[in-house]
Amino acid sequence: MAATGAGPGTATIRVSVVNGAREPFSGAQILYRCIDGNQRERVSQFLTASDVRFTDLPVFDNFGDNYRVIVSTGGHEQAGVMGVKVGAGQETSVALLLMPKDGVYNFNRARWESLGVIDPKLNGIFASDLASTDAAAARWTDKFERESPVAACLLNILTVMARTTIAGGQQLLGFLGQVIWDEKMKQDRLFAWADKEVIRRLREPPETPEQVRFEPADSSLHPGATGSVKSKQYAEANLQITFHENDAPPEGHPEWVKLELDIDYFADDITHFFLEVLRNRATGSRTDPAYVMALRWMAERKAGRGFDPLYTVRSA
Repeated sequence: MAATGAGPGTATIRVSVVNGAREPFSGAQILYRCIDGNQRERVSQFLTASDVRFTDLPVFDNFGDNYRVIVSTGGHEQAGVMGVKVGAGQETSVALLLMPKDGVYNFNRARWESLGVIDPKLNGIFASDLASTDAAAARWTDKFERESPVAACLLNILTVMARTTIAGGQQLLGFLGQVIWDEKMKQDRLFAWADKEVIRRLREPPETPEQVRFEPADSSLHPGATGSVKSKQYAEANLQITFHENDAPPEGHPEWVKLELDIDYFADDITHFFLEVLRNRATGSRTDPAYVMALRWMAERKAGRGFDPLYTVRSA
């Protein structure tokens, strides 16, 4: 759609839609919906374009200016974002990712020699419990070939950790000493050993706007936990870190503590419990790492940042 520009009492929202490969969406009509803060639908339109502008959206100079933008198409999870603030005469950009429901993972960019793109320390962390880097490389290759959702979960979490600075100014991934490669590694969580200092830092308030705040979280759903914290950085797809301080660390590393790391769909505990935990129990399913990637990518884009966990998802 060609933009005609926003009038003095109206606004424009530009919506860009990508697929699971984070490329412009194509090949199907997309239903675009824009709903203002008064819960009145202002746009409901099928379009084949993946980059569109919706003009002449009313501006109220109050809570009504917090729009919700939603896109959907067949065979894909619905995508949307809330709190899209508009202003008179202004254009606001929104980026949304439509994830295929039965997608196929592609790890071509996540080969062993490329993991340093996430962080140069990552290869060393993956290899710290083995005698050689060749053995660690073979284990990683086997993981994404045989257990793709688990590998995607690993990449989601470690990419978030590499981009997260906490109180004291240190990057969160820098505290990690060793990933635990056992039967507890699932598509919705991983366990790792880390410097005990990380617990104190996570419980401290951030000192600068760039540092991420972690708040106390419910640990009752994590057997053996001694505590838990969760980032409230975004409305969705935030990292939760649960402490297992009673587990004995590996020999030679008395300074390590076991961490359980996962990313939930929802920020608040109530929504997470009813719409994620209970749903997973009822259906026998687990949190989908591909959908987590989509949520985190959209949250990061809304904040003006990127998110690239080195894998993509394409339609089957």
